Amino acid sequence: MNFIIQPAGGEAASSHYAKTILNPIKISDIAAHLSRSDLNKLAELHPDGVVYIWGVTRKGSNPSRWGNFVPNSVALFTGRNHLLASGVITYSIHNPRLAEDLWGTDDDGYPWEYMYFLKNILPQNIHYVELRQILGLSEVYPFRRCEVISRDNPMILEKLSLQETIDEDEDEDETATEEDYQTAVKELDPSKPLDERTSVLSRKEQSFLRKHLFRKKVTNFCGICGKEYPVELLVAGHIKPRSKCSIDEKLDYKNIVMPVCKMGCDDLYEKGYISISKGKVVSCPDKYYTDALKTYVLKIHNLHCLYHSPSNEKYFLWHETNRLKK
Repeated sequence: MNFIIQPAGGEAASSHYAKTILNPIKISDIAAHLSRSDLNKLAELHPDGVVYIWGVTRKGSNPSRWGNFVPNSVALFTGRNHLLASGVITYSIHNPRLAEDLWGTDDDGYPWEYMYFLKNILPQNIHYVELRQILGLSEVYPFRRCEVISRDNPMILEKLSLQETIDEDEDEDETATEEDYQTAVKELDPSKPLDERTSVLSRKEQSFLRKHLFRKKVTNFCGICGKEYPVELLVAGHIKPRSKCSIDEKLDYKNIVMPVCKMGCDDLYEKGYISISKGKVVSCPDKYYTDALKTYVLKIHNLHCLYHSPSNEKYFLWHETNRLKK
């Protein structure tokens, strides 16, 4: 898997970060600068109609690095001695006109034309010291330029709380058994040493959870909004974040996961905009809500959670206590 180190702490980068990473862009607002094929592809990859966008200039080795910004790569936005946020790359294009419309040009007149689109932006707050250890970098790695780091280590995803943001549909293993799942959970525990099997074990774990929730179904219902969607638009979402679960809690697969839709509920739950309290959807009063977000949340506020039960109440309570009120 490719991890893209993307500095976002400089003056221009901070402005871009605020405009197109902290705030999603409507595909319809940039459609005039897109070819029909690019527009159709983005609509397919982002059915909610919004995208997050970043780009690099043609200077130095940026164009060749951009060639490695493949789908499902993880962009790591850094600045102020911390990992600020992460996001999953869905699509990339070379489009000087769109880049200049979004961000203008740098001091030398170059637009940030080698562009990529993202989803699942996740706020982070990890100091460089810890981030270097997680990524296996030297103690003096500077995080000063865009760089591609290839790592085949599922534990990086877990330590960055990214495991559930990566598409699970590819390489899904229908043969994954409960025994495979138990083995994966135990051997993927961060306190245990890593080996070459970790990538396979990670896929086994995710595949088993999806098989448990969806079996051979074509559609299923989101546990939060209650709407029916194709299973490819649903994730096997941990009620309590997997990275915060004990091994026993991870093994409690019948209670620790629920289907959550990619149409908004997954991100809102993960980032603490909503939670489940006493079986009903509640919103966080401390978050900033745009009008569009407020409209969405109001539609699901106070709905009964389809997957709430006495046996998983403790996991929902953890989320309400630790994610909603922060």
